[in-house]
Amino acid sequence: MKVEVKWDPAAIRKIQEAAKAAAVEALEVTYSNLVESKTMPFDNGIMQNNQTHVKLDNVDLSGDGKICIALTTDAIQARRLYYHPEYNFKQSEGANGTRGAKWLEPYISGEKKDFVANEFAKAFRRRIGQK
Repeated sequence: MKVEVKWDPAAIRKIQEAAKAAAVEALEVTYSNLVESKTMPFDNGIMQNNQTHVKLDNVDLSGDGKICIALTTDAIQARRLYYHPEYNFKQSEGANGTRGAKWLEPYISGEKKDFVANEFAKAFRRRIGQK
């Protein structure tokens, strides 16, 4: 039995672009959910609203086609606040005492651990024309 495979470079590029766009979209939805959940420390809103964003790094230094897409906070205090739950975090209206350290933990190993993957799958399916 002989099998011949023909690659369609245009179709492969379309899938790669759909995956990249879906990843960015999934992290943007995750960021919106993070803001809505009111778990990130919040004083005047600069760290949450102005210094946290989805970052896309198209530089492929490894040569294997991998790129970096991340939800990142550029605030200098972010690392200190993230790893120190003992701080007395100010609670804003509607936060119900949930603002504090390790605000991404629900998305990593907690109740929302499948959130990003599910959002990516929805966005990717939509972008490649599946329901």
